[in-house]
Amino acid sequence: MVTPTQRSLKLMRGDGYYCEITEHYNSFTRRRNDLLGFCDILCLKKDHSPILLQTTAAGISSRIKKILEEDKAKLALQCGFKILVHGWRPLAAYKKDGSRAKKDRWEPKIRVVNLDDF
Repeated sequence: MVTPTQRSLKLMRGDGYYCEITEHYNSFTRRRNDLLGFCDILCLKKDHSPILLQTTAAGISSRIKKILEEDKAKLALQCGFKILVHGWRPLAAYKKDGSRAKKDRWEPKIRVVNLDDF
């Protein structure tokens, strides 16, 4: 199964970004830890602001709430970073003509978090 992180990596790399996964699993606490408390992927591209990306299969609103509760997210925006949230969802199972659509096709709902959101 392809994870939301893998989907976001493919999308951002396709747009010419250099990407690094910034979340890791802590075996002592048995939890995943994100960079700055919310970032799954760091995306860099020449002449563009660096992007801190949170990715999820569902629950995009809860991820945005998590970001807005994190003081470091506001600081990152003030330092010139962009914050994006990718919420991945499967495409409709059927095409307009009623035929079955190709399996495992997904699209992202992309939300930008700005200073005005805080």
